[in-house]
Amino acid sequence: MTTARELRLDYFRIYDIANVAAEAVVQTKGQFDRIASKGQLQALDLFGVCTMKNKEPLFDPGAHLTWYRLFQKTIETTRSVKIRNQFGDATLAIGKVEALLCPAQKLEHGSEPPRNLDHFKVYRVVEYGKVPEEKVALKDQFFSQNTVVLVPDFFAVPVVKTVGRKQFPIANPRSHLAIYRTPFKAFKTETKARDQFGTWPVQLLRAVALAVPTLKLSWK
Repeated sequence: MTTARELRLDYFRIYDIANVAAEAVVQTKGQFDRIASKGQLQALDLFGVCTMKNKEPLFDPGAHLTWYRLFQKTIETTRSVKIRNQFGDATLAIGKVEALLCPAQKLEHGSEPPRNLDHFKVYRVVEYGKVPEEKVALKDQFFSQNTVVLVPDFFAVPVVKTVGRKQFPIANPRSHLAIYRTPFKAFKTETKARDQFGTWPVQLLRAVALAVPTLKLSWK
């Protein structure tokens, strides 16, 4: 099985947060894009925190992801993607673009920006095979929880991101994220995060998903 350590990418606990208004025009280009696609950020509404799964050590304790709702005019065709991760092999059908994930630093004493963490474009999963329904023990900076990995809702691919004249290249083209729903768990706390778009208040409301390091085997 492909592991997070092999892909040099952590698991991320995905938290629902109090929405923060965001407005920026971005261009993204990944393996699914023949040309760069222009999109509009609409809101910061989720936050990813690097997470230990089943006591596996973190690759980068500073790794966080800001999750922006992304409106993209380009119409995406449905694609079939074969993936592999610690839950096994699966085939997903993915549809429209839903979000942009950006590397972020959680602002606290002694914190550092993430190392070589890519930007990811997030696609909605419209069909999937077997649901993992695997029990996992998760531990991050905020709390620990035993939970169950359920339906794969999203698939995230690394992209080159361009804002204005500044371009952020792909650091690790093999690394992808399959994002699985987990039973919602209320958890309220506040922090701040900084990414390429600014510094943001982050009010965590509940844990909703787990982003799993994933290898894309093939697609069509």
